[in-house]
Amino acid sequence: MGKLGPWVFVLVLAVVVAAYWAIYVRTPGGEPSVPVAGRNSKTENTDPAVPRDPRHTPQTDDHPDPAKTQDNDKKTEDPPEDGGKPAASELYRLAIKAEEAGDAKCIELYRKVVEEAGGSKEATRAAVKLAEYYHKQRDASEALKYLKIALSGELSGEQRESLRQKLDQLAYEQAFDPQENPRVSYYVVRPNDTLSGIGKRYDVPWELLMRLNRLKSDRIRIDDRLKVVKGPFDVVIEKSKFKLSLQLGNKYVKSYRVGVGKEDSTPTGVFKVKSKLEKPDWYRPGKIIKYGDPENALGTRWIGFTKGCGIHGTWEPETIGSQCSDGCVRMLNKDVEELFGFLTIKNSKVTIKR
Repeated sequence: MGKLGPWVFVLVLAVVVAAYWAIYVRTPGGEPSVPVAGRNSKTENTDPAVPRDPRHTPQTDDHPDPAKTQDNDKKTEDPPEDGGKPAASELYRLAIKAEEAGDAKCIELYRKVVEEAGGSKEATRAAVKLAEYYHKQRDASEALKYLKIALSGELSGEQRESLRQKLDQLAYEQAFDPQENPRVSYYVVRPNDTLSGIGKRYDVPWELLMRLNRLKSDRIRIDDRLKVVKGPFDVVIEKSKFKLSLQLGNKYVKSYRVGVGKEDSTPTGVFKVKSKLEKPDWYRPGKIIKYGDPENALGTRWIGFTKGCGIHGTWEPETIGSQCSDGCVRMLNKDVEELFGFLTIKNSKVTIKR
């Protein structure tokens, strides 16, 4: 044993070195068994008994998973082509959804549809919604604004007529509301006043003052307080639309369907009312056809604005909305009777457009 001492020492030392190398420097898989500087020991698999599958390697923000990125792209809608604004149909859908949920945000969304998608069917529908909302809020100005926008869009005949009636109702109310129209005020009757005299002072027919004040006759008393409106009223006729609009200054009041002259015979231009006749006779070359004669085509009223041409009623209501006359403008008898009560001779204008 004494002779083998040094060799035993060398052998033991070799075994110790080999063991140290195996345990602390190399692992069975050939990888270092201690964390390497710069790696995240919490996310790295350092157990040498578990092989690391590159498919399960955790991803960082710098190297996103291509498969997940593709999935996310599918979930994200392509941006709209109009500079990032939602499409009209989508915006309108959101407005409807908000309205159904009772969210007041729907009003702002409907406004955006009208502003950003003007002329589209969604914009027309949104304008109708806004008109109805403001009508309920008794905001005549805003209701009128959106009704006009709606009427400029694509509508069925029934929808258009329904909206036109609402427009006329609101416009008429607004035209004679002192809070909405500065031309409407009140007048206290003084000694020697007559209803016709007050009408002349304000440039409106006295019959209109009777209707505004719901008078049963033209008799008035001192200190009576009357609603009055500063005229004159004017009309604008659009031949291509078979439409006559009544206006007070720059305010729309009401519209009527009319018939116009055959072969574009109704003149265009700006005229003044020259005459007004109830139960008019019809003057034809060489003869006079009395009112009530079946051949008299003038209906119940005549409003003349140029030689041989005027606005009148008709006994043939089916001709309204067509080119049917020798140049005059035809109206239903009930409509021309109403119009008659708004216009004044010499001051009311008649503007005729193509």
